[in-house]
Amino acid sequence: MKCLTTLLFLLSLSAFAQDTISIEEVSKPQYYEDHARAIVTVDNTNIVYRGITNKINIAVMGVDPWNVMCNAPGSFKPSGITSEFLWNVTAVAGKTATINVGYRLPNGEYKSEKKEFEIREMPRQYAYINSDYTEEVYKMTRYELANIKLKTAIDIFRTFEDKKYFDVEGFFLTIPGKDTIAVRGDSLPEDLKKRISSLQTGTEVTIDYIGRYNPHGYCFNQLNQINILIIDAPLPENNIPYPLVYNPTYETLYRGITNSLIISVPGAKSFTATAPGLQKRGDGDNYILQIPENHKENRFFIDFEIVTNTDSVIKYREMFIPKHATIKMLINGQGCEKCIVQQKLAELKDALISVEYPDIKPFNIVYVKSFKVILPDG
Repeated sequence: MKCLTTLLFLLSLSAFAQDTISIEEVSKPQYYEDHARAIVTVDNTNIVYRGITNKINIAVMGVDPWNVMCNAPGSFKPSGITSEFLWNVTAVAGKTATINVGYRLPNGEYKSEKKEFEIREMPRQYAYINSDYTEEVYKMTRYELANIKLKTAIDIFRTFEDKKYFDVEGFFLTIPGKDTIAVRGDSLPEDLKKRISSLQTGTEVTIDYIGRYNPHGYCFNQLNQINILIIDAPLPENNIPYPLVYNPTYETLYRGITNSLIISVPGAKSFTATAPGLQKRGDGDNYILQIPENHKENRFFIDFEIVTNTDSVIKYREMFIPKHATIKMLINGQGCEKCIVQQKLAELKDALISVEYPDIKPFNIVYVKSFKVILPDG
């Protein structure tokens, strides 16, 4: 029995669309012997883009590749891989273009098909740093440059099924008058970060030849070059040094406990910090603060006298809203802040006394140094 040949073109568009048209042999009844024709189907979109080389795969199942002939307007040529063609429609006028495919069946019969594609302008492709894009020069401190993360994007284009197509796999970083360094990945390695830290203010660093994830060899355009100007870290507003108060142990200040504080004034020549219950510990920035019991206000202040590098004196007051630290005295794990715990005499004799601060986070271990027992007879 003769066979009807069904035509499918396998079209994979560079980086953006894959159209599949294939040919398969199917058995047919006698009725179709004199009515054989190709049936064309398209799996995905039929779009090609100006400004890139669109990769096209054309295969006819059951027909040897050398028996398949095809042509199209623009630059259309074999890629060197069997059944694969490279199609550039940049110079093609209009909004559509057609691929003409002819093939000879094993029985000697010649058939031809046409496949029309929509031509679109290539969406803009660009590389950017972190979450910011600029067509001008990036201005960064040495620290910001050392911690960059390169990314890529394509404007107004449908989302790839494989998100990795936007990942950066490598780039070249050029330091004027020094070296051009090949970098793998989308960020700088530790040894290069150390070199960046020694760059002078005003140095302009260049990032180019950015490579992206591309396992199928799609013909991407070269991504834009990125220029970065090294600047100094900005000074505080109006060049006035401000105090920093940090509690490394708890989330805020608490009443009823000793708060450990780190106090500093970056950019100041010297400073003093004063407040009721505040004491400096050693020669560093470590302080302890125990808010006095007679301090009933909801607000608590630390006063600063700051001497700037120009010997100006600035007075500043930092405000805090301290919280009350609930203290639970526990006997064998039972108790509350102000309550009565009922214990049998035998339990009391072997009782374990402990203290808990349930409101304080993170919770620190509290060691009981001593306690006093008052009997009913006083």
